[in-house]
Amino acid sequence: MKSWWSLTLLVMAVSVTTVSAGTFSVDFPLSSDTWELSDYPNWWNYGDTIYGDRNLGYSDLTQVTIYLPILYNNLSYSGYVDLDLRLNSTTVASFTITAADGSGMLIRNFAISYSPSGTTEVRYFETNQITPGAGYIVIGEEEGHLDFVNTDPDVVQPASLGHVKAIFK
Repeated sequence: MKSWWSLTLLVMAVSVTTVSAGTFSVDFPLSSDTWELSDYPNWWNYGDTIYGDRNLGYSDLTQVTIYLPILYNNLSYSGYVDLDLRLNSTTVASFTITAADGSGMLIRNFAISYSPSGTTEVRYFETNQITPGAGYIVIGEEEGHLDFVNTDPDVVQPASLGHVKAIFK
């Protein structure tokens, strides 16, 4: 019985040490962030933006999943909104919202390469001008968030096989 238990713990210890990334989430956007829209709350104009500071830590970011609440989508078949996700003025992801996306929680996933240095300005920035009559969208001020994956070496300290063997002696 002892050898089965030891083998189980050994497998668990070795599998845990292979974890090399951490995940965390930040709420964005929020009503307390800075909203600069030419026709609040409608997004249709080049330069419409929302931004706020968030602590993103110090480990390299490798992935982001965007959860963006679209409260109202009034885009026509020819209308679209191009948005950048920017971290300290660096565009890390660009995506398009169309009439087909409808309203509700818009989810987009991106591989990124960004090295934060603690508190970072997080921003959505519209990069196109919607033609007159082609509609607009309204982004919600709550429930949006960003899920990041980072290369945090402190998530799990790798154990050597010798260390694991010594536990069972």
